[in-house]
Amino acid sequence: MFFFNNKKPNAMKSLITSFVLLLAVGLFACQDKQASSSTEVTTTTPAMQTSNATDNNVATATTAPNEAKLAKIEFDQNQHDFGNIKAGEIVKHKFKFKNIGDVPLVISDVKPTCGCTTTNFTKTPVPPGNEGEIELQFDSSGKSGPQHKPVTVLANVEGGQTQLVLTAVVASQPTIAGPYRNQ
Repeated sequence: MFFFNNKKPNAMKSLITSFVLLLAVGLFACQDKQASSSTEVTTTTPAMQTSNATDNNVATATTAPNEAKLAKIEFDQNQHDFGNIKAGEIVKHKFKFKNIGDVPLVISDVKPTCGCTTTNFTKTPVPPGNEGEIELQFDSSGKSGPQHKPVTVLANVEGGQTQLVLTAVVASQPTIAGPYRNQ
């Protein structure tokens, strides 16, 4: 409203019209630039397209095998049984492994399924042919009966993970109440 109540309405209208025209020209110029660049792509000769495709295939062929190579992990055992243990006892076991692949083995994480199991593992890359270890510790506090504790090892191996298992039978402590309990 303010613009049209001005003493020079024709000057204001021509200013707005000029602005709209400049905006339209700018938009069309951008579209023309995109259209001309896409035209350039579509006007390449078949011979040029073939050579580009061949170059791309050569690059893909030389990099794909390197990306596809994975380490291979071999454990001395995948499961350890602690047998019968007392409630509240803390037991440890070291799983030893060897990298039998062609690239360095990198263990990114070792994930137990519960808080009663803790881990310590080789954190540096293990070169082909070398060995490492994963130490698992199981705290039987608050546990009783048969225990089965899977642990997932995340590494640059086929499938991305390997599973280790700890088992034990935790003897429950008898609870005798009253004046005749054993001491």
